[in-house]
Amino acid sequence: MVLGIHPQFFAEKVYSDSEKNTIRNRDRDIKVFACIQADTFFAQADSNKLAFSHSIPLASIDNGFCFSVNYAALRHGVCRGMPIDQAKKACPTIVLVQLDNFKILQNIPNNIVNTFDDQVKVPNSVLKDKYTLQYYRGEWDRIGQILRKACALIEKTEFEEFCLDITYEVQDFYKKGNYNIEWRGKLLGGEEILPETEQEILLMIGAQMMERICLEIKATVKYNCKGGISYNKMLSRIACDQAKSDSFATIIKRYTLDVLKPLSISNLPNINKQTIEALARAGYGTLEQVQNIDLTQLTSILKDQKVAQWIHDKVRGVDDEPIEENDLRNKSIILQKNFAPVNNLISLEANVNALVSDLCQKIGTFYDQHAMVPKMLVVKFFDNILDSYRVKGVQIDLRKRKEEFFKPIKQKTMEVLNEGLDVIFPCSNIGLGAKHFAKNELDSYEFDLVSYAKSKHKEKAQAKEKYFGVSEIFSDENSENSKSLFDRDGASTSTSFAFDSTMDSSSISSKYLKCAKCQQLIREENQKDHDDFHIAEDLDKELNPNKKKYKRFGSSFEDLKGDLAAENIKPELKKVKKEPLPSKGKKKKEPEQPSVTLDKFFFKK
Repeated sequence: MVLGIHPQFFAEKVYSDSEKNTIRNRDRDIKVFACIQADTFFAQADSNKLAFSHSIPLASIDNGFCFSVNYAALRHGVCRGMPIDQAKKACPTIVLVQLDNFKILQNIPNNIVNTFDDQVKVPNSVLKDKYTLQYYRGEWDRIGQILRKACALIEKTEFEEFCLDITYEVQDFYKKGNYNIEWRGKLLGGEEILPETEQEILLMIGAQMMERICLEIKATVKYNCKGGISYNKMLSRIACDQAKSDSFATIIKRYTLDVLKPLSISNLPNINKQTIEALARAGYGTLEQVQNIDLTQLTSILKDQKVAQWIHDKVRGVDDEPIEENDLRNKSIILQKNFAPVNNLISLEANVNALVSDLCQKIGTFYDQHAMVPKMLVVKFFDNILDSYRVKGVQIDLRKRKEEFFKPIKQKTMEVLNEGLDVIFPCSNIGLGAKHFAKNELDSYEFDLVSYAKSKHKEKAQAKEKYFGVSEIFSDENSENSKSLFDRDGASTSTSFAFDSTMDSSSISSKYLKCAKCQQLIREENQKDHDDFHIAEDLDKELNPNKKKYKRFGSSFEDLKGDLAAENIKPELKKVKKEPLPSKGKKKKEPEQPSVTLDKFFFKK
């Protein structure tokens, strides 16, 4: 029976973590991995966005070069990285589409990307702002949604690449007999043969399955994809790279070494530049050459036993790396902008605006999907004195509405750049990133910091009242004349301020108030700013309890008792207080004078 798309094949599948672990661990000896790439993805995305036929030659351009070229343009000799003047000579009918950009008008960021006229009709030299991949990321996520409906284990390995562990799904087809004896696409490394082992049969079924998935992608979201299938993750990626456009390639175990031999060392996924250069200096450029040397020789060349072992295994097709879903906590967003050299902060700020706008959009999109925001901002610039790049990370609090992300990100960025003013100019490149993502605790308050802080303080005040019998200090329900400390439009809380008995009330001017938190005198006009300071400090203590300056505070009632003492608030016990027995030879302490509150001071009868 020929493998087809069953009614439930692309139905939404939801797997629990335990189910995924079961799928990942079963039948470890026989695995089927697949890799899918959307070849010429950016050009395809621009054709779809502008409703152009894919038969029309088209190239996505940026900074005067072809960034991505579709199949129709490739047939005319246009290639990626070609200057647009050469592309026009090679194909006079080619459509050149500018990548989506942020425009900067009078140093004010405009989050609206280019219009049709900007992308197609306006000359490229006019558009020198920051390009954004927001639209393209959204399109690639649409492809990912289709893959997740057909497969349990999927990993986004690159911007235009997904890797899948389809062992579970393939074995299901195998047991039901939903396949035919036919290789789909190209079998790399040798002539096409009838599958002889169970592993080869499963790989053959995997190729048939991925063909059906890619047909679904083409019919649903109009993207042509190519794929690779093999028995481990690395080989599936190599097979995908070797596949022709809009086709498939499979690597089976008996042909593995023959497939790898003619390849360059740079064809190995995840190999770094330093390793390639070290092997090149030793005279090794192909995988066949490296296959002929042993581990001892490799170690002497690379000066690192772990790296040598890694290379020794990879060039022989050995790989045990599983498909791992991306850990969102390790998510990082990295952006960079190159521009004509500038020598002053005003010109630099215009480029910073474009970069920050793009970052805000990406963080906002990620929050919509996963309810997570970054806790660290990373700024990168070139130090002209040290002749090297400098990278600095700063803490940032984005527990705000998405519309308010721009201001704090720009403020932190400019603070870092201001610190390097004596070394940064002339400046032609700025990098910006976000990392250390965490779940946002303010979902129910819609990023309302004031409401969040008010709720936290109210809970703390209620805990004090329950244990000590003290009335709620921060409640706005105690008195008609009393407003919450966190009501920015209200007057200061009359019941929450108390003077020491040693203070002469006649010396206090009516223009000053005493803060119940820190016991400092403040001007009435500065009260709101002073209250905001305490709100921010208490919120910081709540979110970062391990800071050194908060070590003495905790969540126990003993700590609450210490907080009360610091605020000069004496708990009123509900039960009658027992009088302590007087000690011999010691005089009984005189009772303290009652505190004078603001009500009594300002409203004397």
